[in-house]
Amino acid sequence: MGPKYVPGAEYVETNKEKVSRRGGRKKLKDEPNEPGPSVYPASLSPCVELDLLDKILGSPNSDGDKCWTTFSDSASISPSKHPTRRPESQAPASQDAGKGAQFPATLINQTAVLPQGGRADNRDEKRIPSASAPPSKGTSLIHPVRPGYAGRGEKTAQLFANYFKLVKSPGVELHHYSITVAPSLKGNRLAQIIKNALDLEQFNTLRPGIATDFSGFLVSRKKLSDNDLNVSVPMATGLSADDLRNAKKYAVWFGLITTLDLDQIDLTHMHLADHEKLPLVQALDIVLGHYRKSSPNIAAVGKRKAFSMNSNPSAPQVELSDVLKAMRGFFSSVRFSENGALVNINVSNSPFWKGGQLVTLVSSLQRDPEINDTKIPTLLRGLRVHLTHVKDKTVIRTISGYAGKGDGKDYMLHPPRILSDAIGPGPQDVSFFVEKNPKTVKGEYEGEEKKVKAHPKGCACEGEWISVAKYFADKYHIHCQDEDNDQPVVNIGNKNHPAYVPLKVCEVLEQASKMKLNPHETKIMQKFAVRTPDKNATDIKALGLKTLGLVKENERLKPFGLCVDQEFVTVRSRVLLSPTLTYKSGTKTVRDRSKWDLGKTKFMDGKPLNNWSCLNIHYGTRPREDPAPYVKGFVKELNNCGIDCGPPNIENLRLDSINTAPGAESDWLNPKKGIRFLLIILPNKHTDLYNQIKRLGDQKSGLLTCCVVGADKKFYNPDSQLAVQYNANVALKINLKLGGVNHKLGSGQLCNIPELENQTMVIGIDVTHPSVGSSDNAPSIAALVASDKQLVQWPAELRTNTSRKEMVEKLGSMLESRLIWWKEKYNDLPKNLLIYRDGVSEGQYQLVLDEEMPQIRRACTSIYPPRDHLVQLPKISLVVVGKRHHTRFMRKTKDGGQIDSGNYGKASNPEPGTVVDNIITNESQGWDFFLQSHKPIQGTARPAHYFVLVDEIFRQWPKGSVPRPFQNPAEILEQVTHHMCFLFGRATLSVSIPPPVYYADIACERGRRYLAKYFDPRAKKLDTSNITDDDVQVHPSLRNNMFYI
Repeated sequence: MGPKYVPGAEYVETNKEKVSRRGGRKKLKDEPNEPGPSVYPASLSPCVELDLLDKILGSPNSDGDKCWTTFSDSASISPSKHPTRRPESQAPASQDAGKGAQFPATLINQTAVLPQGGRADNRDEKRIPSASAPPSKGTSLIHPVRPGYAGRGEKTAQLFANYFKLVKSPGVELHHYSITVAPSLKGNRLAQIIKNALDLEQFNTLRPGIATDFSGFLVSRKKLSDNDLNVSVPMATGLSADDLRNAKKYAVWFGLITTLDLDQIDLTHMHLADHEKLPLVQALDIVLGHYRKSSPNIAAVGKRKAFSMNSNPSAPQVELSDVLKAMRGFFSSVRFSENGALVNINVSNSPFWKGGQLVTLVSSLQRDPEINDTKIPTLLRGLRVHLTHVKDKTVIRTISGYAGKGDGKDYMLHPPRILSDAIGPGPQDVSFFVEKNPKTVKGEYEGEEKKVKAHPKGCACEGEWISVAKYFADKYHIHCQDEDNDQPVVNIGNKNHPAYVPLKVCEVLEQASKMKLNPHETKIMQKFAVRTPDKNATDIKALGLKTLGLVKENERLKPFGLCVDQEFVTVRSRVLLSPTLTYKSGTKTVRDRSKWDLGKTKFMDGKPLNNWSCLNIHYGTRPREDPAPYVKGFVKELNNCGIDCGPPNIENLRLDSINTAPGAESDWLNPKKGIRFLLIILPNKHTDLYNQIKRLGDQKSGLLTCCVVGADKKFYNPDSQLAVQYNANVALKINLKLGGVNHKLGSGQLCNIPELENQTMVIGIDVTHPSVGSSDNAPSIAALVASDKQLVQWPAELRTNTSRKEMVEKLGSMLESRLIWWKEKYNDLPKNLLIYRDGVSEGQYQLVLDEEMPQIRRACTSIYPPRDHLVQLPKISLVVVGKRHHTRFMRKTKDGGQIDSGNYGKASNPEPGTVVDNIITNESQGWDFFLQSHKPIQGTARPAHYFVLVDEIFRQWPKGSVPRPFQNPAEILEQVTHHMCFLFGRATLSVSIPPPVYYADIACERGRRYLAKYFDPRAKKLDTSNITDDDVQVHPSLRNNMFYI
């Protein structure tokens, strides 16, 4: 048997435990009593329960569609009706609205279940057991329960939270159905078929009590029928009897998943296991979200956002460009907390395409210097347009891209001809074959036939080749002029079955944009989005509840016996004390609980800078400014901060144009003899130049580099006082790069517990993903940072990851490298590993336990001596840090009745150090809390959310023996986390998340710099198949430095 891992008492072998229906387990015979740890093989993965809640719903905390560009304001259930498998001879009840649509046998015999991914699997594959079924044996999710409510804090206060209570009436029963459509559809076409089905006469009496997400699920107040329901509907509506008989039909199957009796559920106190919450959460989300998805004047963006599209000139929006505008909408999500079922509502801002001619939009994109022509088809993909050449009806289509060579070659008997090699050929250069008697070929879906206007080569047939320009001129009398022929043809079909139209017949509908904003647009968007809490709260109550259809006057909720309280929920908060900070010359007192002045104080450990150089990059024949006097002032400030250094040698480098970046052959970043550090003065904020510098310095040369911008109010600042502040901020970064210590917590300020202080390695983990417009399959980049004993130096490890995969695939080797570094530095190994994991949603908690925790444990057993495996392997605690949530807090007035609009920090934000662990947090089955450790510069503060997934560190003390002055482990974790937020070495203020999370995010961004050409939406798409970990590795001389800061 392999080595034993002692601290992991939460996870045991599956075949040794019995999982109860409630998700608990019986104690093993050989398991010691609490609080002592149990023993299990380190090589085994933790035994955990399949998190059906997220696999069906996705994260209730997430936006549901990460590709949308959004801006923050900172920023007991009884599923008694188990569906049973139907005998093959028995078919579902069929009530067709027309003939011709038949279900495949696999659908007829399939149990009504919830497929993976939160929607009906219209391909009829990869089905998983019903959510109403009990959890599988041996798959129980076990995470630490709350060890008690914390009570420490300098003071307490009551706050408003942007949550509203969900109230139910007695006698409510909800029937939850899955929807399957054949042939398979998706997106808007799927939504249209579901809508057409529900418009059938047989649903007339049921319709007021029906809600759907228009993608895969439906909730009904009454049963749709005694058995599963099968209907047949055409895509088009309003057809004559003859047309209806000949129209293509789609089979729509409603399969009962479960029946929810809300009388058996107390929505005011939720203590349900995750698998018990699953059907209820989804059903309530569908009911509350139906209004925004079915209302013509509401734009539903993603899963949980709604924007009012009424033509109201006073509506909250602002123009970003001639084709883009910013709009203010609202996010909503049903949440279960210790206070019951709540609805979280927040302001959400997003860019929208303006309505107008597609020609105008494309022309605007073509003029943008930041956008390469090859990227425009990608930006247009998914754009909904109205076809103006069809006069007798409204036709809306979705653009799939430009016309291109290869369209239809695998599906059409005679594919179109593309006569131009240009990106986006014009209407004269695109031709298709028109014949009198089109043949039919096998369609894209099983059982579907499709007519095509083509014939095999050499086959005699009646017909002709015709260009798009001639076709529209002959049939619609729409003539493409010379300027039209210079514009591309767009494909409103797909790659297999293209359908082409010129730009001039397309009118863009107002809709959310996925395009990355340029710097100018981003600045406008941020100004629009940044608002104080009281203003957002006013909008939520005055506009948000109405836009989301959650006002009491909304008749849609009444048939379901539900209503949403119209007042914000009140929570209890505590304000934690700020720590004392230590510099070389003494301690610093924190002002306003969040900041302090550096003044003339020297860094705790300033590293000397003996051999260094300065490179001044400029355009034109000579530099715009003489850098010498500014460099002299910079050197003076470095010495004032405690970095001993002399004047550097200054070199000038001329670039021919703003688009010229130094090539790999340049020798100015080669490691010169004795040069350790290079200060680079940039002519402006030029991204390509910066990326090239970091790639050459970090990876090729092994030189530490620091870039400053040689512009007014930056490095070349005529105001001496502002120049001192700028140079001091740069000095903070340089000292960290050199391995120095800017400041640290005072003695015992972390928690004053010997078992934790100086014996704990704190780790931060994050993953960054390719942005919209990146090369196909461009990799994600994973970063791990790990602290030294004093929590001041945080070297990083970078690895590539499978594209858009959040779980870190090479976490074990990354951790091993940092453990070896600790061993070499201290001749010992850490007793504790405190891990802060960033970037995962609630629905990915299970994946962290399944895929990342086993790697962490294997890394420990690999590095720690075998003789220590029974007694000295590290205790591990893993805390997920959430930033992309929608929880916000607002200060109350003294009488407690209103939002305080003035004000802490010129806004109604809570004070820094505010922690909330009640009312809106998880019920007794979880351990989480919200902590706002910072003071926002402007706008609304976004607290960080912390959820404890694994805990072996803080629970090591039996009840009643927690070290004083703490009363329980929750207080220790809250203080450790809060005080660490004062250790971000690049600033003299507390930050919103702990340094390991912040540093891991910065390290990920540095990895993106190395692979910038693959992420750049302006560049041509590149082959990513040969990218390896070597492409994000730094020079060996920098491996143990904070090179990324």
